Amino acid sequence: IETENAKGDFKINVKGFIIGSPYLDVHQSHKGQALYDFGLIDMEQKKILDETSDKAINMVLNGQVTEGTQV
Repeated sequence: IETENAKGDFKINVKGFIIGSPYLDVHQSHKGQALYDFGLIDMEQKKILDETSDKAINMVLNGQVTEGTQV
């Protein structure tokens, strides 16, 4: 992106992207087990979080990036 931004008029703004961002790696969205292990959520909340994460990941992987990042 950096090289192409320098070449042309069309620029891709990557400001705000971070390492580990679900926008860059959707698999980083799975946090249910860690939150459960730390006692921050119960099993029912973990189940809901895991299902929601799986739905978002599948949407992003199937090209529905905008919809997947809004789940």
